[in-house]
Amino acid sequence: MKRGFLTSAKAKARPLGPPPTPSAPTAPASSHGIVSAPVGATPEIIVLPPNASPNEPVTVCIFWPGSKEELAKAEGFPKALREFKPGFRVGPVVGKGLGLLATRPYRQGELIMDERPLLVSIRGLPSIPATMSPAEHLSGFEKYLEDVLQRMRPADREAFMSLHNSHLTDGSGPIGGRIRTNGFGLEGLAPGIEGPMGSYSVVANQMSRMNNSCSPNTGSRWIDASISYNVFAVRDIAEGEELTLTYAEPLDPAAKRQLTFRPYGFSCTCDACRDPTKSDARRATIVAFKTDENDTSSWAYNSALSDDWLIKRCLKQLALIEQEKLESVQQYYDVLYALFECYMALGDTQKASEWAVRAYRATAWTPQYDPFFLQHVVDPNSTAYQANPLWRGRVDRTDITRVARIQKRLAEFMSANGFPAIPEVRPSRR
Repeated sequence: MKRGFLTSAKAKARPLGPPPTPSAPTAPASSHGIVSAPVGATPEIIVLPPNASPNEPVTVCIFWPGSKEELAKAEGFPKALREFKPGFRVGPVVGKGLGLLATRPYRQGELIMDERPLLVSIRGLPSIPATMSPAEHLSGFEKYLEDVLQRMRPADREAFMSLHNSHLTDGSGPIGGRIRTNGFGLEGLAPGIEGPMGSYSVVANQMSRMNNSCSPNTGSRWIDASISYNVFAVRDIAEGEELTLTYAEPLDPAAKRQLTFRPYGFSCTCDACRDPTKSDARRATIVAFKTDENDTSSWAYNSALSDDWLIKRCLKQLALIEQEKLESVQQYYDVLYALFECYMALGDTQKASEWAVRAYRATAWTPQYDPFFLQHVVDPNSTAYQANPLWRGRVDRTDITRVARIQKRLAEFMSANGFPAIPEVRPSRR
């Protein structure tokens, strides 16, 4: 049950750099193709935010026309980076080279970093002659990038060139190779440009050093207003534990995930990949659990189902997600919200608020969902409960006129608190 709208899109195809997953920007790439630039489009090289102080992090951007204006539409642009308590370092990780290690414990939902990237890059040359071969394209793009890197501050340029490059034998230059190795996909900022060339590759200093896990302990989201990535702990993290993100779709079978890693010369050895038969079965069960089929409205008004019928199903789903350490995926938020709705339908605001707190926390790294309503129900005494159509749906399900009254109160509550109008809700009575 989706609540809200996608606030930052992620790339679906990555000719230069890794592909993202639904829950976070990630790496590495499954595609190494060369893409053509839009006919007649000329990119511009800019440094953001404009007029930054000497100590303020900046990003060098190679933007298509209109991208800067898209960013500027964000409320508060350019917004300052969020403050956070530093708690990680770069260090050796067995079997992985270097990675980020926690130097203190993190609680679920805690902000680990708010990082402005070093570079936001287009995916290829601004113009490609018809006679240019792929090798010539890569060489030409490298020369173009050399000029771009000169726009970086010396310390940022040094940090960029210290990143790992796994593209040493495919014709990529040292700059393009590092973009392909360390970039995150970002789309939705190039109006009028479709396909792979309409998305960008984003390279960060700290975030790009995070290694893969198919059960990552962090989740992230891109923030237009601050030109940065927020990285959150998706579960409690112990001091000394490696900070990880996912380079592939974590709910895909292990064999498919390994294909994503192959071009980068490594095989994942996380817990899920070491025991793929059992893990794949659990993850398939998680995917098969559809919240539409386990709809709280249908259950709330169906007297043939027990009061705990949906709660038991949701708790089983939650246990599987936590066993697989998949708190970063959308299904985690979905089941938390469903449990919140279950107890709201039972009229139990104390338990409902407990699940609301957990669901609200998960919206930090699940940008598809708007946390606004959850903010009003973390307090069990909030009047927002009584304004919701599901309120006491199991208890008062015989009162047919009750839904209309609730909808009226909900509309009044939404209007008083600055919410947009919502469509009428008609509960199912199957």
